[in-house]
Amino acid sequence: LAGVVLVSVLGARSSDATAIETRPLTAPAAKIHLTTLGDGRQAIVDAGGQAVPLSDYQRIAAGSIVADELLLALAEPARIVALTHYGRVNSRSAHLFGYRVEIDGPADVELMRKHRVGLLVLNHFGAPAELARVRDAGIEVFNLGEMRGIVTLVPNIESVAILLGDRE
Repeated sequence: LAGVVLVSVLGARSSDATAIETRPLTAPAAKIHLTTLGDGRQAIVDAGGQAVPLSDYQRIAAGSIVADELLLALAEPARIVALTHYGRVNSRSAHLFGYRVEIDGPADVELMRKHRVGLLVLNHFGAPAELARVRDAGIEVFNLGEMRGIVTLVPNIESVAILLGDRE
């Protein structure tokens, strides 16, 4: 699944080999870190160093436009509960948002609780206390971290695919 999304996100390449320098697309393997929690459950470590348990998340929200796009590309539509208001207004994929709940990010904790969100995926650069408040509300949070082009896109696709239960 992650490979299919990468092709979709990157788009078709030109067949004119003289116009495009081709290099293998590789991402730093250290970016994906799986671990085992004290209770024996598997987890994936996010960009902030938080271990997020691997589970069958059925109610997922995006808290950033990058997370909007990744969830729309990777997750079954029924699993996506909420996407960002910013994404709906500014995304080229806004037509895919449907009638889902719109949130403004981690500050919308009560709205996420109301809609029983189990996992929030986002790129977060704000105060760590904001994410702690979401976690305190019983919602798992996966912080994709800073976006730096293909170097971070590939591991972010793989991380979200792992969280969704389909690394391939």
